[in-house]
Amino acid sequence: KMDFDFKSNIPATPEVVWSHVSDITAVATCVPGVTEVIQESDSHYTGTLKVRVGPVGLQLNGVIDIEGLDHTERSFLMVAQAKDRKIPGEIKTRTELMVCPDENGATELRVNTNANILGKLGEFGQPVIRKKTQKVMEEFVENLVKRIEAVEGA
Repeated sequence: KMDFDFKSNIPATPEVVWSHVSDITAVATCVPGVTEVIQESDSHYTGTLKVRVGPVGLQLNGVIDIEGLDHTERSFLMVAQAKDRKIPGEIKTRTELMVCPDENGATELRVNTNANILGKLGEFGQPVIRKKTQKVMEEFVENLVKRIEAVEGA
């Protein structure tokens, strides 16, 4: 079990940031390594993520369920489960995402994830996984900011 807490400031209003992060199929393209996300129903998605952890390349295929999408509080819970075709094991995550105003009228994005990494996938070790997760989150925020600037013309 691992917990990850990320906070990042985004130079746009909470309303604008929320409009982007609550569009799941669009915001998924901001996650480095996501090659596909398909909306199967209102709150159920399937997708593929290609990621390198240390020397190993993974192709994780999985499902994502969005729970408690709250436009007033600007938050939701994302429950994901994924497996690699070749390496035994699976990853299960519960992620709470919150869009909060900061003191400058911009936005603080908060992402809290609880991850279970089972089987062979869990043998990479926490420091390696933490480092990779941090890098993915930083790239996600960079991509999200670029997307917001492109769409909003800010």
